[in-house]
Amino acid sequence: HLTPEAAAARLEEQTKTSNAMHADGVPGILPARFVRAGDKGFQIKPYVEIPEKLTREQLDSVAESVLKAHEKGWVFSDEIQVGVHGGKLVHFDTGKAHRFKENGPGRPAHFGTEKDDDISALKRLYKQHGETYLTDEERADPMTEWDALDDAKPDAMSEEEKRAHR
Repeated sequence: HLTPEAAAARLEEQTKTSNAMHADGVPGILPARFVRAGDKGFQIKPYVEIPEKLTREQLDSVAESVLKAHEKGWVFSDEIQVGVHGGKLVHFDTGKAHRFKENGPGRPAHFGTEKDDDISALKRLYKQHGETYLTDEERADPMTEWDALDDAKPDAMSEEEKRAHR
C-alpha cells in the first residue's frame, strides 16, 4: 500500500515515462498529462476503445510498436494492453514501462531478458486473438514454426481460420 503522496509521485513518474517513450518515437504511445488535485494524482490521456477482437494487421502494428520500443531502449514489463484511438491501435497502459536493463537486478541469466518477457506478452496477445506471433529467429527455424502451428487448436477454428493456418 502506498501513501497518497507516494501513489501520486509514482503516477507522475509513469506519466514522464510514457511521454519519454512518445518523444522517442515509439509508435502507439499517447501523450499524457499529470494533474495533482489535493493529495491525489491523475494521469490524463485520450479515451481509447478496446475492441473485442484484434485483426492480424492490428496485432502486427502492436508488434511493430513493441520492437520499436526495444530498439529505443524501452520495455513494457507487463501484459500488452491496447485500444483504438483515432483509428490506430495504441497502448493504454504503460505503467510498468521503463528503460531496458540487461536481465534486471537479481534476475538470473537463464530467465532471459526483459525484452524476452515483452515478446512472451506479445505472443499471448496474438494467441488471445486467434493468431500466432513468430520472431524473426523463429521464422528462420522451421521447427519452431511447426511447434507453434502444432499448438493450434483446429477443432475450435472456423473454416476461414483453418485455411489461414494451412
